[in-house]
This record gives sequence, C-alpha cells and structure tokens, in this order.
Amino acid sequence: MMTYKIGWFSSGEVKSEEGRKAARELLETVLKAKNEGILDIEISFVFSNIEPGERPYGDEFFRLVNSYGLPLVTFSSDKFAPKMREKGKEELVALHGKLRYDVHTPILDKWRELYDEACLAPGYLGDYERPDLCVSIGDMTIWGKPKCEFYDCIALHPALPWGPKGTWQSVIWEIIEKRENEHGVMMLQVTEELDRGPPITYCKFPIVGGEYNTLWQGLDEKLKIRSLEQVKKEEYETEPLFVRMRKDGVEKEHQIIVYTIKLFADRVLEFRNKALYEVKTNKLVVGGYDITDVMEKGN
Repeated sequence: MMTYKIGWFSSGEVKSEEGRKAARELLETVLKAKNEGILDIEISFVFSNIEPGERPYGDEFFRLVNSYGLPLVTFSSDKFAPKMREKGKEELVALHGKLRYDVHTPILDKWRELYDEACLAPGYLGDYERPDLCVSIGDMTIWGKPKCEFYDCIALHPALPWGPKGTWQSVIWEIIEKRENEHGVMMLQVTEELDRGPPITYCKFPIVGGEYNTLWQGLDEKLKIRSLEQVKKEEYETEPLFVRMRKDGVEKEHQIIVYTIKLFADRVLEFRNKALYEVKTNKLVVGGYDITDVMEKGN
C-alpha cells in the first residue's frame, strides 16, 4: 500500500496566541504520529496565504515548517487583488452592518474564486501532485469553489456536529449558557460555507460529574450576584469552568486529528465525489463517524 499523501493548509498567523500555538502544535502532533509509525503518511506541502516577511507570527510558523524539511508554498491573500477584496469587505458591511465572513457576497465570492485559481496555478500549488487528502488547521481563508472542487479537505471544529458554530470561545460560552451535559470536537469537510461542511468524525466527552460538578457550582455562586453576561465580560477565557472545558477540548483535538487522518490513511474512510464512504462496507457515512469509543480505548 502506497504512503498516503497529505496537503496541509495553515496561515500560521491568527489573532490569538492560543490559535497560533494550536496551529503549530497540531502540525507537530501529526508529524510525531508519523515518526512513531502511527500514521503512514507523507506531507506533500504546507500552504499558507501569508508570505515570508509579511507578518511576524507567520515567519515563526514557517521556521517550524522548514525545521521539518517540509515543502512550503506561500501566496499572499492580502496582496492579491487588494482593491477588489476591500470592495468586497465594504459590500459585506453594507449588507450586514459588520464584517461577517460566514455569509456570501458576489464580489468576495468572485475574489475567492480568482485567488484560488491563482493558488492552484503552476509556480504555486500547481507544481505539486494532488494529495490524497488535505487538512486545514488555522487557515485564515475561506475556500472558494476552485479549491473545494479540486481538493478533498477536512478541518477541525471545536464542537459536536449538532453543536454551536463559531470560534472556540463562543462555542464554549454557548454550551455553558445552555448548560449542556456534554461537549466535543469534530473534523468536518471544508466547503465554501464556513464551518458548515458535513461532519467527518467526532468525539464526545462529559462536562458533568467529578470536578465538573464543582466548577458548575462555582459558576452558579457567581450567578447569584452577577449575570452570565457580566461573568463572561469580566472573566471570559479565565473563568474556571471555561478553562477546564477548553483544556479537555484541546486534548481531544490532538487525538481526533490523528485518528481521523489514520482512518483515511488506512483506507477505512474515503471520499467519493465529495461524499464520505466507509470502504469495507461500501456504505455512505451520513452525520459523521463517531470515534469516541475508539479514542477512549486508544486503538
């Protein structure tokens, strides 16, 4: 069986240090699994929409990529048709009152299409054979139709398939507000719709019982004198229940990305015309592949 080839998409430059750290560490987690023989893969290229020297944290990520000897491809999204991109942002604000990248506008859709076509051209991604699978971790671009049609790509999302959309911070606070009993993470298919692609794999973990009960009680004590919005505003990422949920979520993220890539590399799952299939049974996977038990058993 031939070594499974992976394309890796990551900007390396995201808003928070937490996000930048995650982008670096998740790549390292996958490479560690490869070196330990857990994953029989080859990373064909790492692509970033930021060029060397453009932003400091991007350069930090590039040094990591280079230290592993991975092929690096960069194509600046900021420098590509900037006037058209800015006009698209203005159109977004005019339509929605603010920059909302989870919605579409004609100008930005066209800009993304043109940018993707340029990325796929010779001199950039066009110099590389299409990998078996692509992984998007910390890629701060929304893919247009050309890349979505050309590649099969998966990405992390810090919630269960039926859970909230948005950033990991907003996801955790929404789960706290709804007082859910479980949380989780998933890998989803990258599509033109931000965080709306079909779920590929997911895992759950309880957020009640044991220490969690104590943390919920601590939050309830605060809510006797303050509203949840006040607690959120004053403590945000430092509230103890929030911190524990994020800690457990990050741990699961590192596990699920390895397990999911392994399912593809071992030919357990595969994409056929953008649909997910279980190879052995030849069945279409709908609603995602629950790997909670597999991850807990560690095999």
